[in-house]
Amino acid sequence: MKLTLKNPCFSSLQFFLGLFLCISIGLISNPVHAQIDFEKSNLNFNGFGTAPITTSLSFGPDGRLYVLEYSGTIYALTVKRNASDNYVVTAKETIAWVKNITNHDDDGTPCSGPSANCNSRESTGLAVTGTAENPVLYVTSSDYRVGSGSDGGFGDVDLDTNSGVITQLTWNGSAWDVIDLVRGLPRSEENHATNGLEFTTINGIDYLIVAQGGHANGGSPSMNFSYLCEYALSGAILSINLTAIKKMPVLDDNGRSYIYDLPTLDDPSRPNVNGIIDPNNPAYNGVDKNDPWGGNDGLNQAIIVPDGPVQIFSPGYRNPYDLVITKSGAVYATDNGANGGWGGLPVNEGNSNVTNAYNVKEIGSNSESAASDGEFMNNLDHLQLITTNKDQYNFGSFYGGHPNPTRANPIGAGLFTAPENLGTNGSIFRTKIYDPDGSTPGSTTNASIALPANWPPVVTANSVEGDWRGPGVTNPDGLDDNAITTWTTNTNSIDEYTASNFNEALKGNLLAGSSQGIIRRVELNADGTSKKFTSTFLEGIGGNALGLTCNGDYEIFPGTIWAGTLNGKIVVFEPIEGDKLTFPYRINVGGPEISYEGNLFVADHYYFNGQTYTNSSAQVTPLYQTERFDSKRDLNYKIPVPNGKYEVILHFAEIYYGAMGGTEGGIGKRIFDVNIEDNLVLDNYDIFADTGAEAAIAKSFMITISDGEINLNFTSLPGTGGVNSPKVSAIEILAEANTAPIAVASAIPTSGAAPLDVTFSGDKSIDDKAIVSYLWDFKDGSATSTQSNPKHTFVNAGVYNVELTVKDIDGHKNTTSLNITVNKNLNQNPVALINASPENGTAPLKVVFSASNSTDDVEITDYSWSFDDGPTISSEIEFSHVFSEKGSYEISLTVKDNNGLTHTQSTTIIVEDANKENENIIGILMKNPAKDVARVRIIDNGIDLVKVTKIYLYDSSGRIVGIYNAKDVVSNGLYEIPIETLSSGQIYFLNFETNKGKRLIFKILLQK
Repeated sequence: MKLTLKNPCFSSLQFFLGLFLCISIGLISNPVHAQIDFEKSNLNFNGFGTAPITTSLSFGPDGRLYVLEYSGTIYALTVKRNASDNYVVTAKETIAWVKNITNHDDDGTPCSGPSANCNSRESTGLAVTGTAENPVLYVTSSDYRVGSGSDGGFGDVDLDTNSGVITQLTWNGSAWDVIDLVRGLPRSEENHATNGLEFTTINGIDYLIVAQGGHANGGSPSMNFSYLCEYALSGAILSINLTAIKKMPVLDDNGRSYIYDLPTLDDPSRPNVNGIIDPNNPAYNGVDKNDPWGGNDGLNQAIIVPDGPVQIFSPGYRNPYDLVITKSGAVYATDNGANGGWGGLPVNEGNSNVTNAYNVKEIGSNSESAASDGEFMNNLDHLQLITTNKDQYNFGSFYGGHPNPTRANPIGAGLFTAPENLGTNGSIFRTKIYDPDGSTPGSTTNASIALPANWPPVVTANSVEGDWRGPGVTNPDGLDDNAITTWTTNTNSIDEYTASNFNEALKGNLLAGSSQGIIRRVELNADGTSKKFTSTFLEGIGGNALGLTCNGDYEIFPGTIWAGTLNGKIVVFEPIEGDKLTFPYRINVGGPEISYEGNLFVADHYYFNGQTYTNSSAQVTPLYQTERFDSKRDLNYKIPVPNGKYEVILHFAEIYYGAMGGTEGGIGKRIFDVNIEDNLVLDNYDIFADTGAEAAIAKSFMITISDGEINLNFTSLPGTGGVNSPKVSAIEILAEANTAPIAVASAIPTSGAAPLDVTFSGDKSIDDKAIVSYLWDFKDGSATSTQSNPKHTFVNAGVYNVELTVKDIDGHKNTTSLNITVNKNLNQNPVALINASPENGTAPLKVVFSASNSTDDVEITDYSWSFDDGPTISSEIEFSHVFSEKGSYEISLTVKDNNGLTHTQSTTIIVEDANKENENIIGILMKNPAKDVARVRIIDNGIDLVKVTKIYLYDSSGRIVGIYNAKDVVSNGLYEIPIETLSSGQIYFLNFETNKGKRLIFKILLQK
C-alpha cells in the first residue's frame, strides 16, 4: 500500500465516502471466447453496520467472507445471494484479537501516543486456509501510527519500527485459538509495513510468503521518511517456515500466546536483560529489555538468523503491498514505485560499497537532483514475477530492484540515526561497533555514536542489492529491472482468476485493484510474462480497492470477484453468461459435452469433490456411460441459479456392479441417500434394486431456491445405512416459465416552480413472480435511487424524462418513463448576513448584532434570531445581547421574503472566563446537529506552536469510520470533515490529535 503519492499533500490514509450506482460492465475478449460481462453491486450489510475500512478480504473454507479492517478488526460475514446484483449479509462475527495486540514506542516501552493509535493496529494482510470445520486465519499487523510524509510530514512520531506481527487464528469449533507466530518484523515511519501474505506448501514444508514494506524511497535515508534506513528484513518478500515454527514451544506474554520473537541487535542505548553489555564476556547474549519491540532507528532491528524460520524469499521492494501464488506455482508481487522528491539513491549506489550514509542533497530524488549517471526516481508502480515454479526456486535469488545497503554491504553499510522529531539535528552516521572496554579493534566506547555490539544484522552480503533498478527505465549500473508490467500509482491488491467462466477466457489471468476504483487485468504467456495488459478492466468501485479476491469453480459464489475499499465499501462482480442464465441447464456428469435425445448436456461442472468413472462397454447410451462418484462417500454439487422454482432431474444407471466391463454385484452393493437443499429426496437408494444393471432411470424433484444456489448432496455414510460410493450420471435443471415485469411509474406533482419536491411511486409495477429491484434515474445529474417510492427535489428549471427500471427475480427488466416539468422561480431566495461585534471576549460579554446587510430581490419581511442561551428574538434588525457565562454560543439568523422563501446563517461567539487563565488550545464545533460536513474551528491562545496532526471519526460503538490528515481537510481556518454518507440520527465522535499530545473530542449528532 503506497500512500506516499506523487501528490505531496497525500502522506497518509484519506477516506472519501461516496455512493456509486450499480452497473453492468462488458468487455470484449478474444473472438474465440464469449463476451466477458459482470454485474456489479455493493454488498448489502442489511442492518449489520456498514462496510469496514477494508485492507484485505477472502472467503474461507467455511463459506464465510473474512474482511480485515485497517485498524485491526476482522469481520466474518455470512453472505446470501438473492440475485446477480443482490448479495446480502445475514450474520456477522467481530474478531478483535489482532486489534488488541499491545503497542510500544520505538524504545520498546509501552505506547505513549494518543489512545486511538495505541489501541489499534495497522492491519493489511489476511490469508485464510484450513477446513470448513476449522478455518485458519493468518493476519499481519503493526503500529497504527504514521509519521513522515511530504516535507517531513509529522516526522518521527515514536512508532515502534519493530512492531510487525503475524498472528494465527484457528477456529476450534466454539472459539478462536490465537497465537502470535512471529513478532518483531520491521515497520516504516510511513505506513509501509508487514502487508499481504499467502499460505503455501513448498517441497512438503508449509510457508507463509509475506510482502514486507520498505523504509526508504530509493534505499537511502530521506527527510520524507524520517531518515530511517532499510532494516535487515525490510523491503522484501519474506518466507516464514510454519513447519519449523509450529515445532517450537508456545510461550506466554501477559496472557497472550506467542511462539517466535525475532532476535534483535543489541541497542547500545538500552539496558540488557542480564546486565552484561560487553560482547567479550562469555555470558553476553545481547538481549535488550522489552525485546523484540522498539527498533530505535535500526539500533535494535531484527537479525536474520541463518537457517532460522524467517528468511528473505525475494529482496528489493520499496513497498510490496500484496502477492499471489498461482495455481501453477508462480509467485508475483505488486510493488509501489518510488516517489519523485521523496528521497534519493544510497551513497555509492550501483556497487557493493553502498552505505546508509545520508546525502543532504538526496541525489536521485527527482530529475532535478539526478545522479551523475542520470538515475532518479521515476514513480512507476510495477508487477514482478519472482518465479514460475516455487518448488524449484532458490530462496533469495530474485532481486526486485530496490536497494538495501544493510543487506548489500552488511559490514560497511553503517547506520544513520536522526533522534529529533523533525530534522537532522543530533544525527549520526554510525560506523564503529560498540565495545565498553574498547578491546575490539575498530570499536568505540561511546554508546551514543556506536553501532550495536553484535552488528551487522545480516551474515551474508548480497551485493546486487546496492543497485537501484528503476522499473521501465534503463539501468546504467547493470541489469534492467524486468517488471512484468508497469502501471499507474497505487495499484496494490492482486489475485488470480481461476474460475472457468467465459469458456476459461479469464482463467489464469491476474487481476489487480487500484486506488482509482478500477481493477486491472494481466493476461500471461506460458513463460509467465505479460501477454496483454488491460489498464481498466472493471471500474466503478468507488474507492481504493486494497482488498481483492476471486472465487474459483469450487468455492462459494463461483466466478465472482470481490473488492473491498478504504472508504468503506465491498463491491461484488458476478459473471453473466448466457448458458448459466438460460434454462433448461443440463450436465453430463463425469463426461464431456454431448447431445442426448436432441438436448445439449454440457461437460461436467459445479462439482465440489468426487472422482469420475467411464464404462464404454456398458449397454447404455453414452450419457449414462460416465458418472461421478465419491470413494469417501460424500459427493456434492453447487449450481448457481437465480432464485425461483425448478424441476431437478437426476439420471442414474448402474454401470459398475453387475455390469459388462464392471464387476460382479447386485442388490445391496451400492446404497446411498440424495439430499437437495438439505431435504432428503432419496433414502437408501439402490439403483440395482430399482432397475437392475445397465438400465437408465431418471428421478424428478420440484424445488424452490431462495439463496441463489442449488445444493445436491449424495452420501453413503454407514451411519445412515449407506454402502459403497454414491454416484450420479446426469443432472437436468428446468426452470418455470417467467415473463418480464411491467414498470408502472407515477408522480405527484408532475409540474411546478423550482425548487420542486416530487414524490414518485413505482410499487404498482407488476410481475408474475416478484420484483426484486427498482432503479430511478431522475435525469438531472443527481444520484439514482433504488427505493420503490422515492422523493426527489429538482433544483433547476427544465423538462426531465424520469425513468424507472424494474427487475424481477430471474433478472428480466422493464423500463418506463414520465415527464416532470420544472418552471423557473422568478423569486430568488433572500440571503441572511450577520454582523456581530465583538465576536469573542471575556464574560460578561456584550455583543451588538445586526442583520442590516441581509438582501433579497424583492423585500425581507421577517427577521428571526435564535440563541443558545436565550429566547428567540423576532423582527429586530439590530440589537445587543449580553453573554454572562463562559462558553461558545451559536447564533442563527433566519430571514423570510414576502413569498415565504427563507435563508439562515449562523455565527459563533466565544466567551472566556475572565477569572481563569485561558487554555492554550480550544476547539469549537460550529454547528451541531451537523448535516453533510462537520466544521470545527481550533483556536491556539498559547505561546507554543500547537497544531492538529490527525483527525479520527468514530461511530458510537468506538469503531473508526474515517481517518484524516489535518492539513488535507482544513480550509479558511475551519476543519471540514465529510459526513454526508453516515447514518442520520446517529451519534459520532471527532477526535483531534495535536503535535503536543492534546486531544479535543467532539460529540456529533448527524441530522439530515
